[in-house]
Amino acid sequence: MLETFARWLTNPSGLTPHGFCLSWEPGLIWLFAISDIAIGLAYFSIPVALLVVVYRRRDLLFKPLFGLFAAFILLCGTGHWLNLLTLWVPAYGLEGVFQGATAIVSVATAIALWVLLPQALMLPSPLQLREANAALAMRDRQATDLAALNADLQQFAYVVSHDLKAPLRAISLLADWISEDMQGSAGGESLENLRMLRHRIGRMDMLIDSLLEYVRAGHANSPVESVDLNDLVVEIADLIAPPAGFAVRFAGDTQVIRAARTPLAHVLQNLISNAIKHNDRAAGQVVVSACMLDGVARVQVADDGPGIAPHFQQRIFAIFQTLQSRDETESSGVGLSIVKRIIDRAGGMVWVESAPPNRGATFLFTWPTAKPA
Repeated sequence: MLETFARWLTNPSGLTPHGFCLSWEPGLIWLFAISDIAIGLAYFSIPVALLVVVYRRRDLLFKPLFGLFAAFILLCGTGHWLNLLTLWVPAYGLEGVFQGATAIVSVATAIALWVLLPQALMLPSPLQLREANAALAMRDRQATDLAALNADLQQFAYVVSHDLKAPLRAISLLADWISEDMQGSAGGESLENLRMLRHRIGRMDMLIDSLLEYVRAGHANSPVESVDLNDLVVEIADLIAPPAGFAVRFAGDTQVIRAARTPLAHVLQNLISNAIKHNDRAAGQVVVSACMLDGVARVQVADDGPGIAPHFQQRIFAIFQTLQSRDETESSGVGLSIVKRIIDRAGGMVWVESAPPNRGATFLFTWPTAKPA
């Protein structure tokens, strides 16, 4: 058989050209010839176009499949030109070789196509891509609008604080003058009213400063660095100088984390200060600890104060919310809202765990960008 096949390739003189089957009819001969020439040219141009697409689109998926398609079409075009040759020359052996190669490549292309078909069907349609692009454009516009609104909010807060603090200072000065004028002649009720006036002025000044701090919260970009939580807690304790009888310490499995130091310090300082301020006893302790869970730092600040009732545990994070009358405990009601704002911007969560009448409250927050040092 191999000898016969070799003879077909090297010496096809014993075979009859295809034109013989057409009785050498000129019309039929030229019809087949022109058709095979045109089909062959078209088949040769298609792989070139596919290769240009693959070359220029480096991000194109299923590149091997495009290569198989190009080879398959190229072999089909070669087959048509061999049909043209066999009209006059009985080179059926050569035509058979290319026919076999075409069969192998076509089967491989079909198999690859069916294997990749599920992945191809999962690709987004042009309509889906347009909708996704429109959604992204909308999100970009919303982000731009939000940035502009934030800038306007900060500008508004600065202007309002300046416009409010100026008359507030004037009122405070007037209160001092009235107090001096009434020195030695005012009764107890008048002196108490002046004391309350100064107290209210101080509270208003604190509220304005707290509002500015709330607007600024989370907007500062601080570099990520290795933060030793034990050292940070010691620094905060030295800064706030808790009353005698109160202890602030760190005790946790994870001591060093990767985080932006400034906002993290701001959060811890607020939580520790609140724990001391709202403790109803003359002595107590605040314990800070941390652990890593799936690459996320979870930090907790636990105290031994009176605790927080369940129905207040969500409200305390809202701005200007306090658990006690401001005449009992001086507070702006902004500290925990600033804590939440900073943690939200970092991509974390904050919550409180407390179950009165058991004493103590534990504030917990996550810092998703933190990683083990």
